[in-house]
Amino acid sequence: MRYVIITGASIENLGAESMTCIAIEYSQKRFPESEIIIASTDKKGMQKKILYKVCKYQFPNAMDCHYRSLTGLILHEMSPDNYDDFYKYILPQTDLILDVSGYAFTTKFGIKTIYGYLNRIFLAKAFSVPIYIFSQSFGPVAYKNNKEKILTEFLLYKLLKYPEVIEVREKKGFSMLSKYTKKNLVYKPDMVLMYNGVINYGLLRKEGYEHKAVDVAKNSIAIIPNQKIIEKTPVGKRYMDILNTIITHLIRVGFNVSIIIHCKLDKDICEQLKNMNEVNINEIDCTEYGGSLYNEIIGKFDFIVASRYHSIVHAYRQGVPALVLGWEEKYNELLSIMEQSKYMVDCRNDITDNSDVIQKLSELTENFRSEKTMILKRLTKLRCEYE
Repeated sequence: MRYVIITGASIENLGAESMTCIAIEYSQKRFPESEIIIASTDKKGMQKKILYKVCKYQFPNAMDCHYRSLTGLILHEMSPDNYDDFYKYILPQTDLILDVSGYAFTTKFGIKTIYGYLNRIFLAKAFSVPIYIFSQSFGPVAYKNNKEKILTEFLLYKLLKYPEVIEVREKKGFSMLSKYTKKNLVYKPDMVLMYNGVINYGLLRKEGYEHKAVDVAKNSIAIIPNQKIIEKTPVGKRYMDILNTIITHLIRVGFNVSIIIHCKLDKDICEQLKNMNEVNINEIDCTEYGGSLYNEIIGKFDFIVASRYHSIVHAYRQGVPALVLGWEEKYNELLSIMEQSKYMVDCRNDITDNSDVIQKLSELTENFRSEKTMILKRLTKLRCEYE
C-alpha cells in the first residue's frame, strides 16, 4: 500500500475543512491508488466524523535518521514528541505529503510549533518524499534568546529548500522566508479563494451533508464573530460592545440581522451577542453540517460583518462584501488584494470609539451592490494572474 499524508487537516472550522477537501481532491487526482492519511491536531474528534484514517499532527522525532546529523539531533531534542508510531511504517511508502496547516509556522503558539513543522520537512527529506506546502501564513517569529535564534535559523537554512513548493499567502511572510530559500518560494493568495470550482465537501465526512433548509430574509446582514479578538487583541471584551453597536445600527436602518457560528469555539460569544439585543436575532449554526451549509447560504446576504478569515474568503468567492474586524496580518492582506481595504478594522489597534467602525459600516451599506460587482471582477483577475 502507498500513501499520501495531508498534514494540518481539520474540521474544527469551515476554512480548515475547505482546505482539507481541496487537498483530498488534489491527492486523488495525483495518486488515485494511494490511501489518504489525515494528520490532525484533533485526532479523536475528526476520526469519528471523516472517511479517512486520522493520525496525530506531529511526526516522529526519534527515528534512526534523527541520530545521523546535527539537524536530526536538534529536532530530536526540540520538536514535540506527541506522535503516532504508525508514521514509522508508512513514511517509507509515502508518495506525497501535502501541508494545509494554514497558520502553524509562528512562535505565537510557542517555538516548538515551528520545530514540529520543520521536523515534518526533515522526515520527508530523509525518506525522499515530495512535500507540497499549500498557500498559508508564515510568521511572526520572535525568539526568546540567541540560542533559540541560532538553532532555529540553522534549521531554516537547512530544510526550507527541500519542499517542492512553499506557497505563501502574505507578502510579509514571503519576505521573511526569502532569507532562507528562493527557488521553491511562491507568493500565492489563499488556496480557497483561488480555487476555481465548487468545493466538494462530500469527499470528507462520513455522515453526509443533509441539513434542514435555512431561510434568509431579504435585506439581511450576517454577523460572524471570532472569540480570538477577545483573547488576542487590545480590543478585548469591548469587541462584544462593538458588534452589538453594529447590530443596533443595522436594525435601525432597516436590515435583518443573522448571527452565524462559523467555528465551534465561537458558540458562547454568539449566544451572548444574541442575548445582548432586545430584538429577536436569527442564529445559524454552520458547524454541525460542515462547509456546505455556509457555502449555500452566504450568497443570500447583502454583506457580512466578519472576523473569521475564511468566512470572508467564502463570501468573496460569491461576491459578497464584508466589513472586517481582523486581528492578524492575513486580514489586511486579503482585503488589500481584493481592493477592499477601506472596509478593514484592525483590532490590533485599541478601538476606543465606535464612530470609525460605524462610518465604514455606513459606507458599505450605501455601496454593497457596486462592491459586489467589483469583488467578482477582481477575483476573476486574481485567478487568471495566479493560475
